[in-house]
Amino acid sequence: MATNRSSAADFRKAVATQATRPAAGIYLESTRNEQLSLLPGDVTQVKDVMTTQVTTATPRTSLAEAAGLMKNLNVPVVVVFEGACLRGMLTERDMGLNPSIRNASPNAAVERFMNTSIPSCHDDDALKDALDLMRIAKLEWLPVLDRRHRLVGVLSTYTAHP
Repeated sequence: MATNRSSAADFRKAVATQATRPAAGIYLESTRNEQLSLLPGDVTQVKDVMTTQVTTATPRTSLAEAAGLMKNLNVPVVVVFEGACLRGMLTERDMGLNPSIRNASPNAAVERFMNTSIPSCHDDDALKDALDLMRIAKLEWLPVLDRRHRLVGVLSTYTAHP
């Protein structure tokens, strides 16, 4: 009986030691992937699926100019930056469905019509987290920043399938 008791105590001690010791990077990665229900080779970070060619405008860009950029560059979204600060976003859908945009002067500035409550994510964020953010915010496009807060891409619900 004493053997079983010492085995159980040894087992508990070993488990406690594993919980407090720093794990190797591969262990942490495989555990994180397992928690996210990812298989080896699955996309895990935003940077793996984001589009790096982003069309930007300033808040003073005219609606006609923004529409021209979208048409000529065949892009459905324009990210609005002022200096190094993200100010908002304007999409083809906004331009087509928003009556105030359709009835506005082509020379009107995009700052009057852009969506300004735009969250962003980082390129090294977990893709699942970014997609959850997009779902909660009801966005089809999400600006992607690096850790220095520079625009490095845009994430689309159409191309990001974990």
